[in-house]
Amino acid sequence: MFGFIPIFHTVAGAIDFLTLLGVATVHKRVYHLLFGILWVVLCALTAYSFNPMRHGEIMLAVLALIIHLPIMLVGMAGITLFHAWKNPRSRSITLWLRIAGMLLIAILLPCVGWYAHYVEPYQLEVTHEVIHSPKITQKVRIVFATDFQANEIGDYEKNVLHKIAKLKPDLVLWGGDLFQPGLNDVLGRRGFQAISDYRKTYQWQKKIAADFQQAWKDSGISPPLGSWFIQGNHDITYGIEPELPNAHWFHATVQRSFRDDLDITFLSQIDSLDNDEHTTIYPPSPDPNRYHLIVGHYPGSTDNPTLSGDILLAGHTHGGQLQIPFLWDILRKMLHSPALFRCGWYTGVSGVPCYTSRGIGMARVDTPEYRLHCRPELLLLELEPESSAKTPP
Repeated sequence: MFGFIPIFHTVAGAIDFLTLLGVATVHKRVYHLLFGILWVVLCALTAYSFNPMRHGEIMLAVLALIIHLPIMLVGMAGITLFHAWKNPRSRSITLWLRIAGMLLIAILLPCVGWYAHYVEPYQLEVTHEVIHSPKITQKVRIVFATDFQANEIGDYEKNVLHKIAKLKPDLVLWGGDLFQPGLNDVLGRRGFQAISDYRKTYQWQKKIAADFQQAWKDSGISPPLGSWFIQGNHDITYGIEPELPNAHWFHATVQRSFRDDLDITFLSQIDSLDNDEHTTIYPPSPDPNRYHLIVGHYPGSTDNPTLSGDILLAGHTHGGQLQIPFLWDILRKMLHSPALFRCGWYTGVSGVPCYTSRGIGMARVDTPEYRLHCRPELLLLELEPESSAKTPP
């Protein structure tokens, strides 16, 4: 299968070669700058043109950044060295610093790419949040897991399940997107157009369901209040529901009561997806004296004014997966969008506090499988009676 990624690399490589040829032919710096701008524009157009999938241009742009930009920098450093060797008068400290800077960046970018692909995505972090409420009569430990997004059940996925079991939760909530196949699991022989091979996808579905069931059994997850699964956008597509003990799967919005102090509303994938018209009406807790927790795949529902409850747990965003320090904060302020790559706590128009998890896995196929400054996350939420809060001495 000769897919769109090899085609992109072929075209981008030709752009690299022609750009370096132009830089080697013309010696004025202003023209070098123009060649650099032309290279960026052509690579962006190539990423957009050869992307057959949603968000695929982001993946191709990242590949250009960590593979083709270092090639360009090494080539330009080599051309600069060649001209310095031919013309000794051009040698200066500034020249050597410029060459060293280009080579340093050319080395760092692939290293960052390697770390973001092979290291950080497997550094699972447990975020511990404690909430005190007068509605809670007895402490309850809740593990919220979302965006598992596994295409196979390997060591990392098994470790996640073992971690959940070690946290000894009373209740496990899953926020959608349990599985997502990789390219090799869905593509037929005509891979460039991303033609789905339904037989291959069916075989993948059967295998990952069986593997997940076995890993779940081996991990020993057995919360007394059960494990509860809602649907995300990928669950709508593939509909895999492994047979697990004391597990419950929801396709529509459902409300359930737990103990004598806790109500949970499980939002369907459609109801969780907020819209500008706010046509969805969210059910309140039947008893305002009971704690009302809402679980939805999308965090945008907290901006729907009809939402009522004590807290919303959501996922879907993965925290953006690539969070460059300071840059995302600047983008949020410039675009006036606190929801950009949302993660952590946020209170929307509804006034319901929302915790958006960074998720466990990564988006696949049409987005880069990288995590940078955005480790995968399990949320351990403890709801405790208000009387148990420590008072200052």
